[in-house]
Amino acid sequence: MYSHGCARLAPAQIVEDPLSYRRTLRLGDSLVTVTLSERDGALEVVADRRVSRSVGKSIERAVARMFRFDDNLAPFYAMIAGDERLRWAASGAGRLLASPSVFEDTIKTICTTNCAWSATVRMTNALVELGRLSGTGTRCAYAGRVV
Repeated sequence: MYSHGCARLAPAQIVEDPLSYRRTLRLGDSLVTVTLSERDGALEVVADRRVSRSVGKSIERAVARMFRFDDNLAPFYAMIAGDERLRWAASGAGRLLASPSVFEDTIKTICTTNCAWSATVRMTNALVELGRLSGTGTRCAYAGRVV
């Protein structure tokens, strides 16, 4: 998550102590904030409140998309395993963090085009704040739905 600044764009944040990734997801008509952290070599996902089974499944799908768990990187790992400078990544690195929806990825891509990083941060913060002010609660996520 430290590899690029997009992990820090609203409605997400990296928490330093204990190290975790927190972000708000729009699931249907509700917002759920999840905290993702490493625990015993596995990804632990904790919601900010009890959720139904269907919302839990939606969270799983969103997290799988964000970390591209369904992408088979075995050919990539095999290709770099013999490279002295890159073989460290063959143990499971190399995934690029995505947003939970294509809509959010698209918005963030537009917000990073032809501008300084500080402008990207301002624009994404303003979009999340606009959602908050529209009456969706104190936490907000982009209007795209996680399906």
